[in-house]
Amino acid sequence: MNSPVPTTTKTADIVGETIFRSQMKAYIADATEPLVFERCDFEGADLSRLDVSGFEFSGCSFIETSLYAATMPRTVWLKSRGRQADFESADLREADIGGVALLDARLFQGATISHQQASELLAELGLIVA
Repeated sequence: MNSPVPTTTKTADIVGETIFRSQMKAYIADATEPLVFERCDFEGADLSRLDVSGFEFSGCSFIETSLYAATMPRTVWLKSRGRQADFESADLREADIGGVALLDARLFQGATISHQQASELLAELGLIVA
């Protein structure tokens, strides 16, 4: 039985935008607290090595996005898509990744995750951890 996807308790800061690396770096530089993105398109963006600690992504698309070695602890992913996204070597500790639709666990090769997160990823792929 799947647990329900949590809903955001924060108001979205950025809604419905297509986001590229330069724009994301500007958002990060200007942020005084973690940002909330809703229905944003990060498809194909290079977000490698950026620090998005505590950010929330709701209904966003990360198809073919590079998040290589990104710093992402405590991020929240709600109903987002990540087909062929590259999470290799990303720091996802304490991140809520249960709401990202994935097709391939290899995308997380080298990423730092908890045992609970590993279980969530495997469940997303249809595997049961007993």
